[in-house]
Amino acid sequence: MNSYSVKTGAMSRQYYYLVTSLPDLTLDAYKEAYRVREFAGELAEQSSGAEREYLRSLLDWNDNRLVIDALLRRAEPWASPPGNYDFSEIKRRLDEKDYEGFPEYLCRFLTEQEAFSEKEKSPGNLEMILAERYFGKMIRHENCFLREYFRFELNLRNVKAALTGRRFNLKPEFCRPDTESAGLAEKLASSTAADFGLGHELDFIPVLVETFEKDDPVHWEKTIDLLRWKEVDDLNTPVYFNIDVLLGYLLKLILVERWIHLEPHRGREVFEQRVKIDRDNLFSHASGG
Repeated sequence: MNSYSVKTGAMSRQYYYLVTSLPDLTLDAYKEAYRVREFAGELAEQSSGAEREYLRSLLDWNDNRLVIDALLRRAEPWASPPGNYDFSEIKRRLDEKDYEGFPEYLCRFLTEQEAFSEKEKSPGNLEMILAERYFGKMIRHENCFLREYFRFELNLRNVKAALTGRRFNLKPEFCRPDTESAGLAEKLASSTAADFGLGHELDFIPVLVETFEKDDPVHWEKTIDLLRWKEVDDLNTPVYFNIDVLLGYLLKLILVERWIHLEPHRGREVFEQRVKIDRDNLFSHASGG
């Protein structure tokens, strides 16, 4: 279990009314009492200064996905999670090279990718470069909750890449924004142990290893989202009324809303397509494409 003792700060703002008014959430109760965009808007209105920027930083995660889709001229994702901008706005701004208001890491990425070769503009390469820029920012973030959560998310991403590579007998491509993640990647790449010799360091690995033994992409995704849910709970115990709780609630709400969109008859189709994309990206890197 991940935990941290130093929170955002002893004098951080307390959001008593907003926290106590929040509906309970469970990942399996697909209700629509509160939507991501609505909640993010309310939180933006009630927060200010640095704490509003914490919210923007979290939502940048969703913007990144839309940026990649726009660069690759893909159609609007049918169930993309809301970010700071909608897909049409991101497409327009990329077409006009209007990056004002975008975070620094994204402006730098967009400027640099204009000079990329066709090979460098492969979907896997673009996604990896942007992910490394984003994680590099978030694992050094001044807010402890965001810093710890996105360290977890980075580790989860790399372990998932290792397991996907192992399953399809391909060399995985790891996200390495710092020396700690690079060290983890080395262990994941070199170990032949079932848990990569890391089960004692990352307690979610045995759960993922067992999950990936089953040929059920929907089950894989549900397990991964339950691990994310648990991490939010672990990090926000016993903090009750500060911004960390609201950021955690937003992360949970994003997960709930994602599963609302996944109608039972579409779930397997969607996740099998996602696994195919992961596999294709791995193959692209393994073959030097």
